[in-house]
Amino acid sequence: MECFLIFPIAAIFFNYFISFFEAANLQLIDEVTKFLQKNICKKIFELFYTFLLPLYYICKMETIRQQKIQTLVLQEISDYVRLKSNSWTPNTLLTITKVKISKDLAVAKVYISIYGETDSQKVLKIIQSHTKEIRYNLGLKVAKQMRIIPELTFFEDDSLDYIENIEKLLKEDK
Repeated sequence: MECFLIFPIAAIFFNYFISFFEAANLQLIDEVTKFLQKNICKKIFELFYTFLLPLYYICKMETIRQQKIQTLVLQEISDYVRLKSNSWTPNTLLTITKVKISKDLAVAKVYISIYGETDSQKVLKIIQSHTKEIRYNLGLKVAKQMRIIPELTFFEDDSLDYIENIEKLLKEDK
């Protein structure tokens, strides 16, 4: 009986909760499911686990079109940056590691690994100053395949630093 009184409150809670997930890590989902199992009635937990959690994952999935566009943009930007990087930043190796594109295909986040330069922010600013040139060249290459050429935003890819840090911590434990 008390569970039926909680359903309207639970619906409001879950709407807030799903919007919070978009900004948080997916690791938080495990913590929340444990919290729901312990503290909230079984019916609400079943509602969350059977309907809302799968819906969240479906909303976060990338479409096949997004994946194809990401690959295409990655290839074309990589080729152009490889050709021009020596004139922009001599003695620095730039690698495009990942491209994430928005659902409407209008914005692309481009992640770059920078090798050979200690001041990576300086190199990133140089790349950002050439954003219009890179986007123009991308438009020339993919104009037949895309209606909208995405706005490009560049970020430093620090995943290799993160991996090195984890390996270092694991070696210290041994």
